[in-house]
Amino acid sequence: MGETKATNNQINFIKKLEKGNEERSKKLKQFLKDKNKEKIEDLSIKEASELIEEMRKIGNGNLPESFATGKQISFIENLQKNEEAERITENFLKNKNKETVNFLTMQEASEL
Repeated sequence: MGETKATNNQINFIKKLEKGNEERSKKLKQFLKDKNKEKIEDLSIKEASELIEEMRKIGNGNLPESFATGKQISFIENLQKNEEAERITENFLKNKNKETVNFLTMQEASEL
């Protein structure tokens, strides 16, 4: 059984992290090479979470220090098995003024 592909949210977040940051861009290229992947979309959920964690450590800029961990993000995404769970997550994100779960703080991820 193959690993589940990275989510669209993860892919978009990786692209957002990379944009305008040469060091993160190098990290992304090296990570893909190390994992024998050609593009971000080829990563698994686990690999994408690992990459996000590594990229976040580089020049945090305006990212909160207490950003949700890759494990928290994966856990939340794995819980999205039905419409009710998706609705709860969407409402939570809207109330917190966040685009995706990737922008949650550790505290917010725990609340969710």
